[in-house]
Amino acid sequence: QFLRDSCFNLSLKCQNLSCKKSVIDHSLSFIHNDGLIDITVERMDNPIPTSALKQQQEDVDSTESDEPIATWTYCTKCGIVVTPLIFLSKQTWQWSFGKFLEVYFYNRDALMNAPGHRCACELQSKSVLYFGCGNLAARFTYEKLSPYSVFCRRHLPFDETFHHAHSLQEMENISVSSSDLFVRFDRQIEAITRETRDLFGSAVNKPEHLQAVLSELNLVSAEVDNASKVLQEKISTVTAKYSDNSDGAKTKRREYNEALFNFPWYSRRYLFTLASAWNERLSAAGQ
Repeated sequence: QFLRDSCFNLSLKCQNLSCKKSVIDHSLSFIHNDGLIDITVERMDNPIPTSALKQQQEDVDSTESDEPIATWTYCTKCGIVVTPLIFLSKQTWQWSFGKFLEVYFYNRDALMNAPGHRCACELQSKSVLYFGCGNLAARFTYEKLSPYSVFCRRHLPFDETFHHAHSLQEMENISVSSSDLFVRFDRQIEAITRETRDLFGSAVNKPEHLQAVLSELNLVSAEVDNASKVLQEKISTVTAKYSDNSDGAKTKRREYNEALFNFPWYSRRYLFTLASAWNERLSAAGQ
Protein backbone atom coordinates (compact mmCIF):
# COMPACT_ATOMS: atom_id res chain seq x y z
CA GLN A 1 0.00 0.00 0.00
CA PHE A 2 2.93 2.33 0.65
CA LEU A 3 4.05 1.95 -2.95
CA ARG A 4 0.66 2.94 -4.34
CA ASP A 5 0.06 5.79 -1.89
CA SER A 6 3.53 7.35 -1.70
CA CYS A 7 5.38 6.28 -4.87
CA PHE A 8 2.96 5.69 -7.72
CA ASN A 9 0.39 8.32 -6.77
CA LEU A 10 1.27 11.25 -9.04
CA SER A 11 -1.48 13.37 -7.49
CA LEU A 12 0.23 13.23 -4.10
CA LYS A 13 1.02 16.73 -2.83
CA CYS A 14 4.26 17.70 -1.13
CA GLN A 15 4.01 18.59 2.55
CA ASN A 16 5.69 21.87 1.72
CA LEU A 17 2.76 24.01 0.59
CA SER A 18 4.98 26.19 -1.58
CA CYS A 19 6.24 23.18 -3.55
CA LYS A 20 4.28 22.38 -6.70
CA LYS A 21 6.39 19.50 -8.00
CA SER A 22 5.24 15.90 -8.36
CA VAL A 23 6.41 12.71 -6.67
CA ILE A 24 8.91 12.11 -9.48
CA ASP A 25 10.80 15.25 -8.51
CA HIS A 26 11.12 14.21 -4.87
CA SER A 27 13.10 11.64 -2.93
CA LEU A 28 12.10 10.00 0.34
CA SER A 29 14.72 8.87 2.84
CA PHE A 30 14.58 6.66 5.91
CA ILE A 31 17.53 6.78 8.32
CA HIS A 32 18.11 4.28 11.10
CA ASN A 33 21.33 3.71 13.05
CA ASP A 34 24.11 3.79 10.44
CA GLY A 35 21.91 3.13 7.40
CA LEU A 36 20.04 5.26 4.87
CA ILE A 37 17.34 3.96 2.54
CA ASP A 38 16.67 6.39 -0.27
CA ILE A 39 13.53 6.07 -2.41
CA THR A 40 13.13 7.83 -5.75
CA VAL A 41 10.52 7.44 -8.46
CA GLU A 42 11.48 7.28 -12.14
CA ARG A 43 9.41 7.30 -15.29
CA MET A 44 10.27 4.41 -17.67
CA ASP A 45 10.22 4.63 -21.42
CA ASN A 46 7.92 1.58 -21.69
CA PRO A 47 5.40 0.15 -19.23
CA ILE A 48 6.10 -3.13 -17.49
CA PRO A 49 5.23 -6.08 -19.76
CA THR A 50 2.40 -8.18 -18.39
CA SER A 51 3.28 -11.32 -20.35
CA ALA A 52 4.82 -12.85 -17.25
CA LEU A 53 1.72 -12.03 -15.21
CA LYS A 54 -0.28 -15.00 -16.54
CA GLN A 55 2.43 -17.43 -15.46
CA GLN A 56 2.23 -16.07 -11.91
CA GLN A 57 -1.56 -15.64 -11.86
CA GLU A 58 -2.01 -18.11 -9.00
CA ASP A 59 0.28 -16.17 -6.67
CA VAL A 60 -0.85 -12.70 -7.67
CA ASP A 61 -3.90 -11.22 -5.94
CA SER A 62 -6.58 -11.34 -8.64
CA THR A 63 -8.93 -9.15 -6.56
CA GLU A 64 -6.60 -6.17 -6.93
CA SER A 65 -8.24 -3.78 -9.42
CA ASP A 66 -5.20 -1.52 -9.86
CA GLU A 67 -2.27 -2.28 -12.08
CA PRO A 68 -0.04 -5.04 -10.69
CA ILE A 69 3.29 -4.21 -9.13
CA ALA A 70 6.45 -6.01 -10.20
CA THR A 71 9.91 -6.07 -8.68
CA TRP A 72 13.46 -6.73 -9.92
CA THR A 73 16.99 -6.22 -8.61
CA TYR A 74 20.01 -4.53 -10.15
CA CYS A 75 23.52 -5.27 -8.88
CA THR A 76 25.72 -2.18 -8.77
CA LYS A 77 28.91 -4.27 -8.56
CA CYS A 78 28.14 -6.53 -11.51
CA GLY A 79 26.39 -3.76 -13.46
CA ILE A 80 23.43 -5.89 -14.59
CA VAL A 81 19.88 -6.87 -13.60
CA VAL A 82 20.31 -10.13 -11.71
CA THR A 83 16.69 -11.17 -11.03
CA PRO A 84 13.77 -11.77 -13.38
CA LEU A 85 10.67 -9.60 -13.40
CA ILE A 86 8.46 -10.88 -10.56
CA PHE A 87 5.00 -9.60 -9.70
CA LEU A 88 4.13 -9.21 -6.04
CA SER A 89 2.37 -12.24 -4.59
CA LYS A 90 -0.47 -12.23 -2.08
CA GLN A 91 1.96 -12.93 0.76
CA THR A 92 4.28 -10.11 -0.29
CA TRP A 93 1.38 -7.71 -0.70
CA GLN A 94 0.28 -8.42 2.88
CA TRP A 95 3.75 -7.73 4.25
CA SER A 96 3.88 -4.46 6.21
CA PHE A 97 6.18 -1.69 5.06
CA GLY A 98 7.60 -1.38 8.58
CA LYS A 99 8.69 -5.03 8.47
CA PHE A 100 10.21 -4.46 5.05
CA LEU A 101 12.30 -1.57 6.43
CA GLU A 102 13.37 -3.67 9.40
CA VAL A 103 14.67 -6.45 7.15
CA TYR A 104 16.32 -3.94 4.82
CA PHE A 105 18.18 -2.25 7.68
CA TYR A 106 19.20 -5.29 9.72
CA ASN A 107 19.73 -8.09 7.19
CA ARG A 108 23.42 -7.43 6.55
CA ASP A 109 24.48 -11.00 5.72
CA ALA A 110 22.03 -11.80 2.89
CA LEU A 111 23.53 -12.45 -0.56
CA MET A 112 21.90 -12.21 -3.97
CA ASN A 113 21.09 -15.65 -5.35
CA ALA A 114 21.61 -15.23 -9.08
CA PRO A 115 23.79 -18.13 -10.28
CA GLY A 116 22.70 -17.51 -13.86
CA HIS A 117 24.46 -14.16 -13.72
CA ARG A 118 27.23 -15.40 -11.42
CA CYS A 119 26.19 -12.86 -8.82
CA ALA A 120 26.46 -13.54 -5.11
CA CYS A 121 27.06 -9.95 -3.95
CA GLU A 122 25.78 -8.48 -0.72
CA LEU A 123 22.09 -7.77 -1.03
CA GLN A 124 22.01 -4.77 1.28
CA SER A 125 24.92 -2.70 0.03
CA LYS A 126 25.38 -3.81 -3.60
CA SER A 127 21.82 -3.98 -4.88
CA VAL A 128 19.26 -1.52 -6.16
CA LEU A 129 15.74 -2.79 -5.56
CA TYR A 130 13.07 -1.72 -8.04
CA PHE A 131 9.28 -1.83 -7.79
CA GLY A 132 7.41 -1.02 -10.98
CA CYS A 133 3.81 -0.17 -11.76
CA GLY A 134 2.78 0.82 -15.28
CA ASN A 135 5.53 3.10 -16.57
CA LEU A 136 6.69 4.17 -13.07
CA ALA A 137 9.52 2.58 -11.10
CA ALA A 138 10.33 3.13 -7.42
CA ARG A 139 14.09 2.83 -6.82
CA PHE A 140 15.30 1.68 -3.37
CA THR A 141 18.96 2.11 -2.50
CA TYR A 142 20.86 1.53 0.74
CA GLU A 143 23.78 3.62 1.89
CA LYS A 144 25.88 3.21 5.00
CA LEU A 145 26.34 6.36 7.03
CA SER A 146 28.72 7.53 9.71
CA PRO A 147 26.34 9.15 12.17
CA TYR A 148 27.70 11.86 14.42
CA SER A 149 26.27 12.78 17.78
CA VAL A 150 26.60 15.79 20.04
CA PHE A 151 28.21 15.02 23.37
CA CYS A 152 27.15 17.40 26.11
CA ARG A 153 29.40 17.47 29.12
CA ARG A 154 27.75 17.67 32.48
CA HIS A 155 30.79 19.42 33.88
CA LEU A 156 33.17 21.60 31.90
CA PRO A 157 36.88 21.37 32.74
CA PHE A 158 37.95 24.06 35.18
CA ASP A 159 41.49 25.42 35.11
CA GLU A 160 41.73 26.97 38.55
CA THR A 161 45.22 28.36 38.02
CA PHE A 162 44.21 30.23 34.86
CA HIS A 163 41.10 31.75 36.43
CA HIS A 164 43.04 32.80 39.52
CA ALA A 165 45.69 34.55 37.46
CA HIS A 166 43.06 36.15 35.21
CA SER A 167 41.00 37.43 38.17
CA LEU A 168 44.07 38.87 39.91
CA GLN A 169 45.07 40.65 36.70
CA GLU A 170 41.55 42.00 36.37
CA MET A 171 41.65 43.27 39.95
CA GLU A 172 44.91 45.05 39.27
CA ASN A 173 43.45 46.68 36.15
CA ILE A 174 40.35 47.75 38.06
CA SER A 175 42.49 49.24 40.85
CA VAL A 176 44.46 51.35 38.36
CA SER A 177 41.47 52.42 36.26
CA SER A 178 39.30 53.21 39.31
CA SER A 179 42.05 55.35 40.84
CA ASP A 180 42.27 57.28 37.59
CA LEU A 181 38.48 57.64 37.53
CA PHE A 182 38.34 59.00 41.07
CA VAL A 183 41.14 61.50 40.34
CA ARG A 184 39.22 62.78 37.30
CA PHE A 185 36.07 63.26 39.36
CA ASP A 186 38.04 65.16 42.02
CA ARG A 187 39.48 67.46 39.35
CA GLN A 188 36.09 68.00 37.78
CA ILE A 189 34.56 68.86 41.16
CA GLU A 190 37.37 71.33 41.87
CA ALA A 191 36.90 72.95 38.46
CA ILE A 192 33.12 73.32 38.91
CA THR A 193 33.61 74.70 42.44
CA ARG A 194 36.14 77.27 41.22
CA GLU A 195 33.92 78.35 38.34
CA THR A 196 30.96 78.65 40.68
CA ARG A 197 32.83 80.89 43.13
CA ASP A 198 34.15 83.04 40.29
CA LEU A 199 30.65 83.38 38.90
CA PHE A 200 29.31 84.94 42.05
CA GLY A 201 32.45 86.96 42.92
CA SER A 202 32.88 87.42 46.67
CA ALA A 203 31.84 84.75 49.08
CA VAL A 204 30.73 87.22 51.78
CA ASN A 205 27.12 87.50 50.80
CA LYS A 206 26.48 84.36 48.75
CA PRO A 207 23.00 83.74 47.40
CA GLU A 208 21.18 80.76 48.89
CA HIS A 209 21.28 78.71 45.68
CA LEU A 210 25.07 79.15 45.50
CA GLN A 211 25.41 77.64 48.94
CA ALA A 212 23.25 74.70 47.82
CA VAL A 213 25.49 74.11 44.79
CA LEU A 214 28.63 74.17 46.91
CA SER A 215 27.08 71.78 49.44
CA GLU A 216 26.17 69.36 46.65
CA LEU A 217 29.70 69.53 45.24
CA ASN A 218 31.21 68.89 48.69
CA LEU A 219 28.87 65.92 49.15
CA VAL A 220 29.87 64.39 45.81
CA SER A 221 33.54 64.94 46.63
CA ALA A 222 33.12 63.11 49.94
CA GLU A 223 31.39 60.21 48.19
CA VAL A 224 34.23 59.96 45.65
CA ASP A 225 36.83 59.80 48.42
CA ASN A 226 34.81 57.21 50.34
CA ALA A 227 34.23 55.04 47.24
CA SER A 228 37.96 55.09 46.47
CA LYS A 229 38.76 53.97 50.00
CA VAL A 230 36.09 51.24 50.07
CA LEU A 231 37.10 49.77 46.73
CA GLN A 232 40.79 49.62 47.60
CA GLU A 233 39.97 47.95 50.93
CA LYS A 234 37.84 45.32 49.21
CA ILE A 235 40.57 44.60 46.67
CA SER A 236 43.08 44.16 49.49
CA THR A 237 40.71 41.90 51.45
CA VAL A 238 39.99 39.57 48.52
CA THR A 239 43.66 39.36 47.59
CA ALA A 240 44.65 38.60 51.19
CA LYS A 241 42.09 35.78 51.45
CA TYR A 242 43.40 34.18 48.29
CA SER A 243 47.04 34.47 49.41
CA ASP A 244 46.29 32.91 52.79
CA ASN A 245 47.60 29.30 52.85
CA SER A 246 46.63 28.43 56.41
CA ASP A 247 44.57 25.30 57.17
CA GLY A 248 41.51 27.38 57.96
CA ALA A 249 41.77 29.21 54.67
CA LYS A 250 42.13 25.95 52.71
CA THR A 251 38.83 24.68 54.08
CA LYS A 252 37.15 27.84 52.76
CA ARG A 253 39.01 27.82 49.45
CA ARG A 254 35.81 27.34 47.46
CA GLU A 255 34.20 30.33 49.17
CA TYR A 256 37.30 32.47 48.58
CA ASN A 257 37.49 31.38 44.93
CA GLU A 258 33.89 32.41 44.37
CA ALA A 259 34.60 35.83 45.90
CA LEU A 260 37.73 36.23 43.78
CA PHE A 261 36.10 35.22 40.48
CA ASN A 262 32.98 37.36 41.03
CA PHE A 263 34.77 40.46 42.30
CA PRO A 264 35.73 41.97 38.88
CA TRP A 265 32.12 41.84 37.69
CA TYR A 266 30.69 43.28 40.91
CA SER A 267 33.32 46.05 41.05
CA ARG A 268 32.65 47.13 37.46
CA ARG A 269 28.93 47.32 38.13
CA TYR A 270 29.66 49.25 41.35
CA LEU A 271 31.83 51.78 39.49
CA PHE A 272 29.33 52.17 36.66
CA THR A 273 26.48 52.87 39.09
CA LEU A 274 28.50 55.45 41.04
CA ALA A 275 29.89 57.19 37.95
CA SER A 276 26.44 57.46 36.34
CA ALA A 277 24.95 59.01 39.49
CA TRP A 278 27.86 61.44 39.96
CA ASN A 279 27.72 62.57 36.34
CA GLU A 280 24.04 63.41 36.64
CA ARG A 281 24.54 65.34 39.86
CA LEU A 282 27.53 67.27 38.54
CA SER A 283 25.67 68.07 35.35
CA ALA A 284 22.77 69.45 37.39
CA ALA A 285 25.13 71.44 39.62
CA GLY A 286 26.90 72.92 36.59
CA GLN A 287 23.64 74.26 35.23
